[in-house]
Amino acid sequence: MSFSAHRIVIKTHKEDSALIYHLLEAHEGLAAYSTLDSPQGDPFRELELWVTDSCLSDVLALLEEWTQEGVVLATAVGAP
Repeated sequence: MSFSAHRIVIKTHKEDSALIYHLLEAHEGLAAYSTLDSPQGDPFRELELWVTDSCLSDVLALLEEWTQEGVVLATAVGAP
């Protein structure tokens, strides 16, 4: 059995990154995620999410909501 995963990179303020982690934890199994390296002193963080096809629409809906709330500043979605 094989599956494909989409890579999504989101940008957020450093102080909002912990909130995003907690929100993703609350939606257990929705995405695998990690923080990408950033320069010291950078006020922003880029988070990398890996999302399966079956969860993609749910994740994109959450990201849209978080963008409207100002938590997510930018989103880039890659093909599987």
